[in-house]
Amino acid sequence: YVFAASELGIRHEIWDLQNVPPVHKTLTTNIIHYHVEVPIPDGRQWWKHSDDAGYNIPWPIPDKTDEVTRTLIRKLHEARTKLGDTGHEWKTPNKYVAEVR
Repeated sequence: YVFAASELGIRHEIWDLQNVPPVHKTLTTNIIHYHVEVPIPDGRQWWKHSDDAGYNIPWPIPDKTDEVTRTLIRKLHEARTKLGDTGHEWKTPNKYVAEVR
């Protein structure tokens, strides 16, 4: 698409559509994209690819944590508090292989 648009002279406006911890420090959009490891100022971290990501959410959050990281970790903590522990364990050799239920 990009090459075809360029050949046709189509131009696009580029907008920031997401906040990425730890790249962004303040919220500028409604979307937080958490595809990277999220470091916490006290040395802990959260990463969605960790086996324990669903239940090992760093809490409490240190005071010096930036707004984007603070919001992400707070929302994860709130979700786990409301939904509880799923007890999910990966039944495949790695978590990128689809599970059949």
